[in-house]
Amino acid sequence: MKRKNKLKYGGIIIFYIVLFLLYGISMIDMTGGLCPFQGVLGIPCPACGSTRAIILLTKGDLVGSLNMNPMALLFLLCLMNEIRVCYFKRGDPKKAMILLLVTVGISVLVYFVRMKLYFPYREPYLIEKRSLLFRLLQIFRHFD
Repeated sequence: MKRKNKLKYGGIIIFYIVLFLLYGISMIDMTGGLCPFQGVLGIPCPACGSTRAIILLTKGDLVGSLNMNPMALLFLLCLMNEIRVCYFKRGDPKKAMILLLVTVGISVLVYFVRMKLYFPYREPYLIEKRSLLFRLLQIFRHFD
């Protein structure tokens, strides 16, 4: 790769890193977290708790991982399968896409069941009162 292209791509990478840092700082400052779904709406997204679930899994706490987000392990396996199919050209892309779509479908069903059972009393299914929606609702209440 030519030196000029390396500098160009290096600049683009630095730009995106700075952009992500600014996003992270502003989201944490405004809403207390990085998730745009929860930061805007105040309710957890279907992937909420996935990072904590994977961390618990790496520590050997399977029950804690499943309690945090039972779909995290399945999504991790789907991600590994997508990498295998897309980057290493091993496996059938159509089957990988079907597996991914089935996983997303199951995840949405599990999300609604868990929201019905645990929202808003159990971690990670808590209300974020610093979300933009809750702030707007508080502003509109003052006008009544």
